[in-house]
Amino acid sequence: MRQLWLQIPPFLADTFGFEEVVNKTAGLGILDDCSDYKGRAGRLHSERRNGQKHMISTGIRMEDTVSGTGKKIKNMAEVGIEERNPDFIMLATGPVSAMIGTDLENLAKEISERHHLPVTGVELTGHKYYDVGIGRTLEKLADMVTTPMEKVSGTCNLLGGNEIDCGENVEHIYEWVNQHGYKVISQWGGQEATGNLRRAASAEINIVTAVCGIPVARYLKKKYGTPFVTGVPYGKTWSNVIFDAMCHKKQPEALDFKADSAKILIIGEQLAANAIRETLIRDFHRRNIQVATFFQLDKEFSYANDKKVKGEDDLKKLLNQGKDTLIIGAPEFKRLWEGNGQFIELSHGAVTMNSHMKFPQLVGEDLNQWLKDQGVLEGLECDR
Repeated sequence: MRQLWLQIPPFLADTFGFEEVVNKTAGLGILDDCSDYKGRAGRLHSERRNGQKHMISTGIRMEDTVSGTGKKIKNMAEVGIEERNPDFIMLATGPVSAMIGTDLENLAKEISERHHLPVTGVELTGHKYYDVGIGRTLEKLADMVTTPMEKVSGTCNLLGGNEIDCGENVEHIYEWVNQHGYKVISQWGGQEATGNLRRAASAEINIVTAVCGIPVARYLKKKYGTPFVTGVPYGKTWSNVIFDAMCHKKQPEALDFKADSAKILIIGEQLAANAIRETLIRDFHRRNIQVATFFQLDKEFSYANDKKVKGEDDLKKLLNQGKDTLIIGAPEFKRLWEGNGQFIELSHGAVTMNSHMKFPQLVGEDLNQWLKDQGVLEGLECDR
């Protein structure tokens, strides 16, 4: 019953994560499922900016559960190649094809040999969240297109940043890295040309700006020896810590303050929430801060009291654990909040369905200003 959604809309599934990645490339995505995904209203913004969608669906029907969908996938590949001339093809299973056991590996091999294109498959179920889909798709994409190259000094890749998690901050992070003297070879999750993705192994260091970028970071480190730094440059001091970590090719040193009960609760994507916590600690001298998420919570980058939220019951307990708690999270979560303390709305693309949803600018000092504008500091005692 934990996964029964009564007051909060269900979050984007892993198949949406696959679509999010493919739509930012010059590739073609074939989803072996009942229908094409239109996305939530808020995600149509991304599709309009890109000009066209790079996704097609096999349109599974009842009879396909017996005969299989291999022929449909191969036919869709031919149609897609003729109409769109993609640089590569990525296949993915949806809920139905995952159950009937579509053999993506052999299909990818057949299509690749027939059309002389790179082709790979991504095993999805439709039952995980979008970030799992992004993570798996990026890792398979790297395995398909990257090749060994000599390292180029002063260069980096940006891994994991996407519009569902970051909105337009994806572009602002890119600009921040350039302003700090690094040249971006490629960004994985944002809009990118295939040629740049192929050159990813030449980067001196990788910067993981969303937790869904960790799988591809670990893959590139294992295959090409590229070190990676994990952290999104939100906040005045924390962004400086990230830059210092980039220069020294080491993980940023977080400030972990254990707390029996949280005075501030941040619910969202792990690395963004970590950056908000670090900024509240370093720049505003706050303590007793807890991060919680419905999505991936990587233990290597978690703090002592961080929490993976399993469902609405868990969320309700968290939101109402203290009368004076400050909460930062998606506006939909307020439906389970009893009104004690203060609630600051921070939308998230996997949760919020409002087509007019807008992410605030958070890179560097913009986060500090946003916190001040939201009245986060009002009515809270300083915990030095």
